[in-house]
Amino acid sequence: MVFESYGEPEVMRLRNVPGPRAPIKLQASDLDREFLLVFMLAVSEKLVADGAELHARQALRHVLARLELSNEDLSRMLAVSADTIVDWETGRTAMPVDVRATISRASGALTRMLNIVRPERLPQGHPQKSLYL
Repeated sequence: MVFESYGEPEVMRLRNVPGPRAPIKLQASDLDREFLLVFMLAVSEKLVADGAELHARQALRHVLARLELSNEDLSRMLAVSADTIVDWETGRTAMPVDVRATISRASGALTRMLNIVRPERLPQGHPQKSLYL
């Protein structure tokens, strides 16, 4: 069965069904509405958490790449094993919230610093004559 909506969320008609096409009035109870609300809230929280985890993995890769750190270097800085870094990077294990915050702050600071100190953005100086010639 396929339903077509006609403006009101509770009024729908069956499509591709032989016979008269009378609107069917669906009644949602307060419990149904509450269940739907809780379900939508849980889904949105999961999407936010997944997005935060994805952002943290990207930030981790950014810090590793831009600072040319090995997994062992970063693992010593964060006091975890190198395997844990790999697990976080691949998404096999979720990053703890405090580590996520630390990595995100480090990535943001690194990005701001690189925007300031990029060689192509530094003024090109003219060679000065030596005073001792």
